[in-house]
Amino acid sequence: MKSDFKAALDNCEREPVHIPGLVQPFAALVAFEAESFRVTQFTRTAIPFTNVTNLDTSLVGHDIGDLFAGRELIHSIRGALGLPTIRRQRERLGMFPLNNRMTDIAIHLVGNEVVMELEEYTGTIERTGTSISRVRAMLGSLKTDQGMRPLLESAVRALRHLTGYDRVMGYQFLSDGSGEVVAEEAAPGLVPFLGLRYPAFDIPPQVRRIALKSPIRVIHNIEAPPVKVIAPVENPLDMTLCHSRAVSEIHIEYLRNMGICSTMNLSIIVHGELWGLFAFHHEFPKLLSPDYRAIAELFGHLFSMQLQQEIEKQNLSRRRAADAISTRLRHVKEQEAIEPVLQYLSADLMDVVGAQGMALRHHDEIFTFGNCPQKNAIEAIGEWTNQELLVVEAISSISALSIIEASEWNHCGGFMSIMIDDEFSQLIFFRNEIAHEIRWGGMPEKKIDYGPNGPRLHPRSSFDEYKEKVGGRCEPWSQEDLSTFTEIRAALLTLLYRDMLTSSDAWLKQKQYQDLLIAELNHRVKNILALVRSIARQTLENASNLDDYAASFEERITALVAAHDLVGGSGVQWVRFRQLLQTELSAYMNSDRSVDVDGVSVALRSDIAPVLALVIHEMTSNAAKYGALAGPGGTLQISWKTEKGGLGILWREECAAPIRTPGPPGFGLTLINRAVSHECQGETTVTFNERGIDIYFWLPGETFDLIAMDDLPIAAPVATDTVGTAEFKIESVLLLEDNLILAMEMERILTDMNCEKVHTTATLEEATEHVETSKLNLAIIDININGTPSFQLAHLLKQRQIPFLFVTGYGNRFPFPEELVSTPRLLKPVDVQLLNHTISSLIRSHS
Repeated sequence: MKSDFKAALDNCEREPVHIPGLVQPFAALVAFEAESFRVTQFTRTAIPFTNVTNLDTSLVGHDIGDLFAGRELIHSIRGALGLPTIRRQRERLGMFPLNNRMTDIAIHLVGNEVVMELEEYTGTIERTGTSISRVRAMLGSLKTDQGMRPLLESAVRALRHLTGYDRVMGYQFLSDGSGEVVAEEAAPGLVPFLGLRYPAFDIPPQVRRIALKSPIRVIHNIEAPPVKVIAPVENPLDMTLCHSRAVSEIHIEYLRNMGICSTMNLSIIVHGELWGLFAFHHEFPKLLSPDYRAIAELFGHLFSMQLQQEIEKQNLSRRRAADAISTRLRHVKEQEAIEPVLQYLSADLMDVVGAQGMALRHHDEIFTFGNCPQKNAIEAIGEWTNQELLVVEAISSISALSIIEASEWNHCGGFMSIMIDDEFSQLIFFRNEIAHEIRWGGMPEKKIDYGPNGPRLHPRSSFDEYKEKVGGRCEPWSQEDLSTFTEIRAALLTLLYRDMLTSSDAWLKQKQYQDLLIAELNHRVKNILALVRSIARQTLENASNLDDYAASFEERITALVAAHDLVGGSGVQWVRFRQLLQTELSAYMNSDRSVDVDGVSVALRSDIAPVLALVIHEMTSNAAKYGALAGPGGTLQISWKTEKGGLGILWREECAAPIRTPGPPGFGLTLINRAVSHECQGETTVTFNERGIDIYFWLPGETFDLIAMDDLPIAAPVATDTVGTAEFKIESVLLLEDNLILAMEMERILTDMNCEKVHTTATLEEATEHVETSKLNLAIIDININGTPSFQLAHLLKQRQIPFLFVTGYGNRFPFPEELVSTPRLLKPVDVQLLNHTISSLIRSHS
């Protein structure tokens, strides 16, 4: 019987519903060649729209221009055929008077045939502005930012108000192919369908494929006989995109059994896949006008985008939680044992993947957290599977695990596991068994009829609610669960590999782990490049000229580099807030400006340091141009303390003279106002007064840590104490740089600084020879040349008393010999003013 049912399903799936050879009687159809415009197929209902008087006349071979008077229609057809979308979507041409009939016409292209649908229109034609207003009003009535269910509920209300159908439902496809009514708006007195589930075979795969291509499906009246498409030869016309495509007999019987005479469906498409449908039911014949169908279809498109955004918000929330856990896992110190770390994070780990229990098999030990099976059951899982990633939703369905007593599973229904190593480590998340009722819209089975073409499914005759008790399974694992697990996998690998035994297998796994890290690095590099591109564009929009743009852009990139150096320069994951301020304000702390910095010892999370560095840079830059740092007499006070469960930061400027009233906010002020709330989920308040400005930030508790300052390494000093530029002249400079683009840029900068001759080399050998044989006034050398430190060359320069400085992209991570620690170091990309000041200081000290 099971084989018969499968055969019946296969027959159902092969039913050619896209080439019925029939249309519903509310529309007529004419197909014609795209090049010659000569008719190839037609329905007799199309003849009254033409200038042909004999209804028995065949239209095949006639020219479309001869059949339909008026150049406007032909012009519109030719214009639509030039659209790139004409093969994949139905293009509505509009209203045309054909043979004294106001006719709505739509076309699409199939192969080399144009398929034209004609529909007589007797109602009031909607104005374009009115249609747009209706869609806008419907979108405005949606409940957004409250989750998917309220969004769907508000959508079905808006659609029923627009269309007047007896019932409008939001129908979601589930992971097993079945569907459930998750939102409903119905006329009073109708039996509700909300919460009912329907089996996957109610909507066969080929119908779902059509719903992806043609997002609207109309069935005017199941009792109205269809109209045949006439063709001179057997040439089935693909009617996938036709609104008037006829309905299969099986589906008509299905609707008749439900007591429905008329339906309409709107596809809900998310990420290119069929997420669900809006299903419209009516007890009597009903057909929306082409205008109203167009409004409903446009609303369906826009709703799908809104739903996708809602889903993305939920996924983003999960990714943020996973990222927070990953960050905390990577902060684990080497001396900390694995068990207490997982114990501390177990609740968050289980929550982010929706599990009730978690177990770790590591070496010969098993650590369990939450509700887990007995240890012998966990061992049985390890012996049964060595798959890298495995999802099980019903433990009872695995014969190899059925030898374990049911009581030893502790009500766990399913699990998700990942193998860290074939022999040593496996992480398993458990979900509890769920025992619940599924409310089916009728018995989820169909009668099988036997005919000359084998078994065929017969539509269900009853749709009375049927309850099925389900047990022995867990809540299904979703793709989002797997994606979330993948997010935290690299951090878990970091923690577990730390204690792995050295072996060839472990080495191979370590290589795979490094590949994961490289992928993560590529991801972060792309994020950085996107951030730089955004800064470039935003700076350009607010720049008055090219010089202003170049200077502002360079300053912002330098601030970003400095922040990343503080994060990565010492290999730490926390950044001292005081050092972040000092890096930007060092040029003013020893000047005639009054700068007061005071606050608790606090370290910021590394992932928010770059954006805060940009914010601090913008505030400093504004203060230097217009505020407290613009001239003598101004004071800048920066204070911070813990308050309201977070960190409060106050930036207060008092100027010697009244400040100008700010104009429209540019990139800098917009960044100050929005960055903390957007990136850190904090708060920002900006208050202008006559002689200054107060800027208050509040950061939530998870973004910082109160920490003894000695616990964080201090970055080695780099030259940053400069304001303005100096004039000097240098005859000969040696530039050692193995990156051609950076070398060319440095040559340009040095030439602009009145350096007469710049000798550039990419090798230590050539640079050493040049130092020994030539007269030099200055040397600028990269710390690392093709993997080799340039310290030997530096010692030679020091012996010959040639002033020199280092440039580096390594920040402060590169270990320096003690005798070279005091040598000036500039970070790439090199700030021009800083380079000018550093060179000037070196020349003065050697004169």
